[in-house]
Parts: sequence; structure tokens; C-alpha cells
Amino acid sequence: MSAAAPKRVAVLGSTGSIGTTALRVLERQRHRFRVTALTANSNSALLREQALKFSPAFVGMVEPQHDADEAWKSGTAALIAAATRDDVDIVINAIVGAAGLDATLAALEGGKRVALANKETLVIAGDLVSQACASGSGEVVPVDSEHSAILQCITGVGDGRRRAKTSDVANGSQDHDRQRHPR
Repeated sequence: MSAAAPKRVAVLGSTGSIGTTALRVLERQRHRFRVTALTANSNSALLREQALKFSPAFVGMVEPQHDADEAWKSGTAALIAAATRDDVDIVINAIVGAAGLDATLAALEGGKRVALANKETLVIAGDLVSQACASGSGEVVPVDSEHSAILQCITGVGDGRRRAKTSDVANGSQDHDRQRHPR
């Protein structure tokens, strides 16, 4: 039995905190994933390092700087181009705020799996995200528990009684199990 081909990944926002963390994980899992597209907002030095390390077929920068590579695609259209490429199976959207909304919708309409790391997309356009998933057979996979909770609210997952484990680590409290009841 042969090993499955690596999943091909686009990382939108690759130079930010979530993007760099995602790339570290992908690097450790090279037998399972191959980075085929990278985009960044304006950090051309780090994007260049990432491009040299991962050798993606596509590199884009939203706000090109004076030292950006001329071969890189530029502007917000670069985000959509990266997210909809034929050589991309999974799109990690690590872009801050609503800036990645159009790329997310385009990827979902194109049948891609979107690992979503920003809640703004779901908060401002949850209905559009649901419609894009339905029309293109795409899938949203929340990267964080907060995003997962928002997605569950939008899609109605978890109706009825269910247990939820919550953690409020930022405030120093302990994990709590609690029973949720339908209203």
C-alpha cells in the first residue's frame, strides 16, 4: 500500500504569528503536507526566507515593499489567487481582521478546506461563509476554540444537551466542566 500524496497548502498571512507557527508545524510534517503558496502583508524579508525554505509555486504580497521580489504577485488579488490555485487543497487563513474574507469565500466556493484563524470572517459574514461552503462544497475548519464556538453558533451544531469543557486560562482559573441545557 503506497503512502498518500501530501496535502498541498496555501498559507495566507505566513509572516504573522499564526502563519509562522503553521509553517513550523507543516515543516515537521513534510511527508503529509507541501506548502504550495505563501502570502504576506508587507514583511518581505521574512516572506523571502519562507519562500526559500518551502519553495512554493506561488508567492504574493498585499503591500509590496521596496525590497519585494518582482516575481511575487501583489495586491489583495494575490490572496484570492493563492487561495484558489489548482495546486492547493487546504488554505490556512491567518490574516488579521476582515482582510481575508474575499479569499476565504473564493476558496470555499472552489471546494477548498479552509483552516480559519480569524473570527472576524465568521462574525461579519457567517451567512456568506455558510453559503460559500454549500455552493462550492468547501469546508471551514476553525483553528482556535473561539472560532469553533462561533462556527457552531452559525451552523447550529450541537443543538440539545451537551457537555462543554471550558478553560479560562488567561484569567488564571481552572478548567470547568459544565452541563449546557437547551432553552
